[in-house]
Amino acid sequence: MESAYPDFLLEREESHNIAANVVEISLDCLQKETEIATGDPTLCKECSSLLNSFSQLEKQGSDYLWVCEFCGTQNLLDLEEGEIPSNPEVTYIFGPVREVEETKQRRDDAASVVFCVDISGSMCITKPVQGNLNLKTTKKPELADFIDPGDEDQRIPGENRDVTYISRLDCVQGAIESQLKELKEVAPNKRVGLVTFSGDVKVIGDGSFPEVNIAGDRLNQTEAIKKVMEGYRLQSKIEDNSEYLIQKVVGLEEGGPTALGPGLYASLILASQGAPGSKVIICTDGIANIGVGNLEDEDNEEFYEEVGALATELGVKISVISMEGEESRLEALSPITEQTGGDVIKVAPEKISEEFANILADEVIATHVKATVTLHKALKFYLEEEEDLVFNGSRLVKFLGNATPSSLFSFQYGIKTKAELQAQQTNSEELKQVPLQAVLEYQSMQGMKCLRVVSKVQKVSFDKSSRRARADIMARAGTHQASKMVQKGRFQDARKVCAAWEQEMGSCAQNTMDLAHIQAYSEFSNQLQQGIDDQECLEMQAGLVVDESSEDPEERKKMSKARKKLYTDNLTKVSRKKSKK
Repeated sequence: MESAYPDFLLEREESHNIAANVVEISLDCLQKETEIATGDPTLCKECSSLLNSFSQLEKQGSDYLWVCEFCGTQNLLDLEEGEIPSNPEVTYIFGPVREVEETKQRRDDAASVVFCVDISGSMCITKPVQGNLNLKTTKKPELADFIDPGDEDQRIPGENRDVTYISRLDCVQGAIESQLKELKEVAPNKRVGLVTFSGDVKVIGDGSFPEVNIAGDRLNQTEAIKKVMEGYRLQSKIEDNSEYLIQKVVGLEEGGPTALGPGLYASLILASQGAPGSKVIICTDGIANIGVGNLEDEDNEEFYEEVGALATELGVKISVISMEGEESRLEALSPITEQTGGDVIKVAPEKISEEFANILADEVIATHVKATVTLHKALKFYLEEEEDLVFNGSRLVKFLGNATPSSLFSFQYGIKTKAELQAQQTNSEELKQVPLQAVLEYQSMQGMKCLRVVSKVQKVSFDKSSRRARADIMARAGTHQASKMVQKGRFQDARKVCAAWEQEMGSCAQNTMDLAHIQAYSEFSNQLQQGIDDQECLEMQAGLVVDESSEDPEERKKMSKARKKLYTDNLTKVSRKKSKK
């Protein structure tokens, strides 16, 4: 649990909703060893916070008196010495150990990977790339039959000879081939399958079963797709079937519309047959326009939220790679990646192999992750949804889904208003330090149900000028906050937030590394604000009038929907993950 500042700044006035106190939790902590707690967690009878190594205990006969540091309630505890946590970070494990060990043995390399590839007509669009590339594609030999001897090297006058025109599908084929060869070397026991979609869906799998075609009315019904996939499995190891898969990938050809939704659903069902942590990687360049999840009807966006929830329940991570230069409505797909711990990325076609490698390297380390963060009762969270807050705004409960080593969870908090403190009869003037506690419930990749408790205490500070800041944490928090406001259609607030975060980071910069983070955030801010300017110009031309000051929930919902297209993939990725650089 890392703070942007080492201490807690006690101030009630927050500039443009910029909280001076930011905390970030890296979920890679879930794969690190900690103290294994004895017995069950000890909870405060009033606020349900957990006894931790910072809790003050007073011996009273054979019992202990614990005055809860979060709410002030007196708890009389009957504890053994070994039940008292001695480290700020402890883990409670639930479930039979014998079954856990058996699951661990079964799980070796059992998490599968499914490549879900768009082969619709737009994938044939080409772009020039420097160099004479020898592409592996079935089209090249066929086209050679139409070329007369001696005409192989003909060029248009003035045409650059050191250029190869490659299609989007060419790039995808090359990237997947490269990843299949890599997986064969580093994870020879991995199960890998292939699904393609255009006007229909073809489940190629791994060669263990005959190929299955999903077409017609079945594209419009998830139950029909699920029935087709019954009994279909990935059974071959990549070391045994890599050449078969490469041959299938190289032989793909473009044509037809884009049945992305049915292709995604079939891929999810196929991947879910593997162990938790299995992955689906979708590669597309167009808008889903046929079958379930058809995005030409905006009401169908709920399909992707439902798929995200199902994938989270099944422990499958879904990532989406889209091509630059095409409108692919990635904002509609972002709920899937956010819930499952995946990425949603838009890249230049020739750089797609690098992104495939990053996604495959970012393994799922825990599933069904839920975070519960508790603050002192005089404090509250900023910029969180009301339905996620309990304990008078001092507790945040969020379901995070799957976790990877690069997953981050952050929050902003500060002192409550005088009116809020008076209403709950709380005096903040006596605060010398403030406790923080994050409880992460999750299922480990070995099948254990676990509870990771991370506790922290911060001293109270009144002097903002002397505080040493973590610019990287502030930059990620600022990116997430501005992106969230754009997603909700609050463009003017997003502009103010960007300016406020840049000012906040600039006032705390200490070294060249800080300056580098500030520069990166400034570039993000400029890109986001340019996007806002472009969108507002389009709105003006279309005669769309947006009232950002409206407090009417229905009006705000309409505003958010009208502007949702601006919330693109790169904002989601930057706000949710650590930099891979």
